[in-house]
Amino acid sequence: MKDLKEVEKLIINFGLSLREAKVYTTLFRKKGFTASEIQQLVDIPRTKVYEVLHQLISKGMCTEKKIGRYKKYEATNPVSVFDKLLKDLAVKENITNNVLTILLSIYKFYFILQNTLTFEKIGV
Repeated sequence: MKDLKEVEKLIINFGLSLREAKVYTTLFRKKGFTASEIQQLVDIPRTKVYEVLHQLISKGMCTEKKIGRYKKYEATNPVSVFDKLLKDLAVKENITNNVLTILLSIYKFYFILQNTLTFEKIGV
């Protein structure tokens, strides 16, 4: 369980909230938790547990299965989850590089223009 606590701290760096990280790592303890079981293990109000579970479902990190009257929640395969996160990071890196290239060219243009105007004023 110590390893799961370490993972909890690390995956916050991927944009998960502390609550999401706690619930997500808890889902690896066994197959099929009810919201009540998760709530007892992570010490989060049950209404918030449902909210967090739905956030994790939307991120593809867990699934919900209806078994009789109960809904059970399970972690999805972490390989697919983190593969998607890595692809998302690669897209963000590409966008960042494109924005940086554009902004740098604008910055250089105006910096050179400003220096040129300064020299013209001094020369007068």
